[in-house]
Amino acid sequence: MNRKKLVALIMVLALAFTTLVGGTLAYFTDTDEAKNVMTLGNVTIEQIEQERNENGELAPFTQNKPALPAVGTPAWADEKITVGGVAHSVFADSFKNVVDKFVNVKNAGTVDAYVRTIIAIEAPDYDPNDLIGVNVNENSNGVTMTAWATVDIKGVNYVYSVFTYENILIPGAETPVSLAQVYLASKTTNEDAAKFGNTWEILAFSQGVQSKGFGSATEALNTAFGEATAANVASWLEEVL
Repeated sequence: MNRKKLVALIMVLALAFTTLVGGTLAYFTDTDEAKNVMTLGNVTIEQIEQERNENGELAPFTQNKPALPAVGTPAWADEKITVGGVAHSVFADSFKNVVDKFVNVKNAGTVDAYVRTIIAIEAPDYDPNDLIGVNVNENSNGVTMTAWATVDIKGVNYVYSVFTYENILIPGAETPVSLAQVYLASKTTNEDAAKFGNTWEILAFSQGVQSKGFGSATEALNTAFGEATAANVASWLEEVL
């Protein structure tokens, strides 16, 4: 890979919790530049991360929110949330302590592009007790999602999935969401929480490459960056964490 053409960026969401009764949501960014995308071929993409504000409107994600085990039974809300022009289901308000994290990608340049987003969620022991819950885009509206797989990043266990937007993303357009919400199961105990240490990290990382000359998103992205194998995912994230 020609590193002169490479902009390697990452954005990290740390869901910090130390006990069942407290904790905050902390958002960490580099002080020099936003770090969330990797591009090739004169492509400019922007990874967008949002939440709903007190009026139910989409707003930039904010930090310092409680991160507690969920309360109630998972159920879908009657109304969907529109992100990138596409409506996406969200959990009902009766299901408490769910964290909004709507992640999608905008083509902020002038060149048609193919894009994909990798979501890697810290999962101690790879979450054998099924404590981690997510609301993601499961193969709809042009997005294909891979099965969750495991990866070790700097000695920490993660589960990850790759969300590829199969359509050409034209300048000014946005993809549907990849990740929408995340939560800890209500059965999470203090002992479970202690395995995460001081933070629970959710990594959202997007890649974009020009579409011209390629027959598909997979061909373009794999040619530009390599396949999104566990080894490559670990390498990409290790370089920028």
